[in-house]
Amino acid sequence: KTNTLIRPVKIASVYQSASLIAQEISWKLEQKKSFRQICKSTFQEIEKCQYVKGIRICCSGRLNGAEIAKTECKKYGETSLHVFSNQIDYA
Repeated sequence: KTNTLIRPVKIASVYQSASLIAQEISWKLEQKKSFRQICKSTFQEIEKCQYVKGIRICCSGRLNGAEIAKTECKKYGETSLHVFSNQIDYA
């Protein structure tokens, strides 16, 4: 047996955590919303958050029920993956 400690954390905005954003995007995809529409609404909400400098979203599979699977990537703002001075949250 291992001791497990679960500590709930209250988050003011969904956009403070990359994993919460990923969960929201996957939920919207399950609701049959288009990927471009999801990106547009997510980017509009990100504009309101002063602590988020940029976001990069990549989604692969049979998007919108397409016959052939593809990968779509969208980015907004500053999304450099080569700079280590900034804090980056992945999900």
